[in-house]
Amino acid sequence: MWHQRQPDYLINNTVVSAVDEATKRSLLTNTYYGFGSYSVVVYGERANQGWSFALDETVLSADHSLLENLLLLTGTRGQGVKDAAAGLGTPEGGMIDSARVFAFNPLATYAYQSLGVSDPESYLKTSAQAPRARELASELKDDADVARWIRDNVAYGSIFEDSARRIMTAEDVIVFRRGSWKDQAVLASVLLKWMGYSPEMFVTADDAFVALGDGTVYEAKGWQEVPEVSGTVLLQMSPP
Repeated sequence: MWHQRQPDYLINNTVVSAVDEATKRSLLTNTYYGFGSYSVVVYGERANQGWSFALDETVLSADHSLLENLLLLTGTRGQGVKDAAAGLGTPEGGMIDSARVFAFNPLATYAYQSLGVSDPESYLKTSAQAPRARELASELKDDADVARWIRDNVAYGSIFEDSARRIMTAEDVIVFRRGSWKDQAVLASVLLKWMGYSPEMFVTADDAFVALGDGTVYEAKGWQEVPEVSGTVLLQMSPP
């Protein structure tokens, strides 16, 4: 009886792809200074590795988890994950920002719908595929109708307690009939995109706006037309 090893996969938040030979060669020929995520950081053992190291086939081994393989490769398995970089000090030359870091960006952060991600526009991409949003867009006539529908059907609020740091998708807003100004702007942007407009949403500290590209701008507070986007823009996104 024999067991065929399952293929390895790369995941970059929205795309899952099998690791082919070209990808393996790329991974194994580069030199790295560290591996990091939002919660753990693992650097090469300073005395032996000189702050840089290469990968070998060990990292693709199915005998251990990916994290354990990285700890084995960097010589930090016995130190504990959180302590792996604590005693290494600062590399010669100061900051390690310029070092080539191989980062694993946890999908859990996107599933949490946190705004603290590298690509917040992913939430618009997800919203654009929402079946309810597509269906609703087919029932509305124009941009004024979109503004009216949100004004009449969506209450201000959020399904998240820490709503300042998280974002609802268009589907969430339609289902729960509530959303913060930025959440409502997500829904408006997606609806307008499906209706043939070229919307762009802007989030400020206490408001949100949706511009149509023809000079028309809607303010999420009240969903009325305004002359322009006002306030300091913290986030600017467009649906695909």
